[in-house]
Amino acid sequence: MDIADLADRHIEDQLLSALHRVQVANQSQSHSSTCECEDCGAEIPKARQQAVPGCTQCVSCAEYFERRQANYTRTSLLNNGQKVLDDYLLSIS
Repeated sequence: MDIADLADRHIEDQLLSALHRVQVANQSQSHSSTCECEDCGAEIPKARQQAVPGCTQCVSCAEYFERRQANYTRTSLLNNGQKVLDDYLLSIS
C-alpha cells in the first residue's frame, strides 16, 4: 500500500463519516437539534446547526478535532511513506 492508497482511504473515511452525519440529521430533523457541544458543553449556535446539520460540536471543538486529525493523518502518511520508500530502496539495492 502506498501513500496514494492511504490518502484515498482517508478521504473515503471522511466522506462516509460526513454522509452518516447528514443521514442522521435528516432522520432526526423532526426532533430538535443538539444544542450543546458533546465535548465541552457550550451552546452550539443555531447558524452552525443550520449550516452543518447533525453537528455535535461547537466551532472551537470541531476546529481542534480537525487540527488533531490532520496532524495525525499527516504524521501517519509520512511515517508509512518513509516505510514504503525504505522498502523500495532495499529492494533495488
